[in-house]
Amino acid sequence: MRASGADTPLSERPWNNCQLCWPPDERNSTARALCVELARTTGGSLQWRMVRLIGPAVGQDEAAVDAAIAQAVEQGWLLAAGSPAHSICLTDAGRVWTARFVN
Repeated sequence: MRASGADTPLSERPWNNCQLCWPPDERNSTARALCVELARTTGGSLQWRMVRLIGPAVGQDEAAVDAAIAQAVEQGWLLAAGSPAHSICLTDAGRVWTARFVN
């Protein structure tokens, strides 16, 4: 079983400890974890998923997930529908970045 599975705690997933890949900012870290989790659940395809199904997998509260979505949208990794976002989808840039963690 791969360490990136949904049953593995976020702190033990390989991308969570990659200091070269992750800036120290928690919002950015949560945004990246959210993107990787979305890529894992969609197989890296351009599919929309409900935030309430993806958000809990990154182990953060609703406010932190909303901030992470805003950060990921700002970075160009995600598209979000609604305010606050109810659905999210990886952009091409998000798919490229997350491919190294999902494949």
